Amino acid sequence: MKLLIVMALVAYVSAQACTDIDNCNTCVNMGPVCYDCPAKTIISTDQKSCLSCGIGCLSCTAGAANAVKCTNCESGYFLKNDQCTECADGCTKCDETTCEVCETIGYVQDTVSTGTPCVKCSSNCKSCSFADGATTCTECWSYKDKNQQGYYLKDGACQKCPTNCETCNTQGICTSCSDGYVVYDDPAAADKVG
Repeated sequence: MKLLIVMALVAYVSAQACTDIDNCNTCVNMGPVCYDCPAKTIISTDQKSCLSCGIGCLSCTAGAANAVKCTNCESGYFLKNDQCTECADGCTKCDETTCEVCETIGYVQDTVSTGTPCVKCSSNCKSCSFADGATTCTECWSYKDKNQQGYYLKDGACQKCPTNCETCNTQGICTSCSDGYVVYDDPAAADKVG
C-alpha cells in the first residue's frame, strides 16, 4: 500500500513539474528535464526548454548555445544557411534560383523564362495557360469557390454572371441563382432576376 502511495505521489509531482517547461510534451520532475517537444520545435541543449525551429521549418537541431539549425522545410520554402527561405509568390517547391512547382490554383508556370517563375492568372480566373508572355484563362472561379457572384469563361477571360446568379452558360445566361432567387424562363430577362 505504501509503494502505491509513493508511486502516485511521484506521478503527481512529475506531472506538476512538466508545467514548468513551456511546450514540453514529456518531462521528468528531476531538474525538471524535457524529453519530448511538439512538432516544429527542438529540445534545448540543457533540456529545460523547447526552442522554435523557425518560420517555414518542419524539423531542426539545436547546437552550441542553442543555435537552431533547420534540417527540413515546409512546402513553399527552401533550405539556405540552415534556415528556411520562402519561395517566390505562387511557388510551392523551389531552390535558391528555380521554381520547380507552382500552385495548382491561380497560377501557371512560365517554362520559357529563366527560373521558371509562376505567373498569376488574371482576376477571377481559377486556372490558366501561358504562352507568348500572356495568360489565357481556362477555368473561372465559381460561386461555390468564393461564395460570391459567379463567372463564366468567354474568349479566354472570366466575365461576371448577372447579379444574384451563381452559375451561367458561356453566353452569360443565368443557369442557377443565389438563395431566394429563381431563374426566369426568358433568357433576355436573366440579368433582371430579383
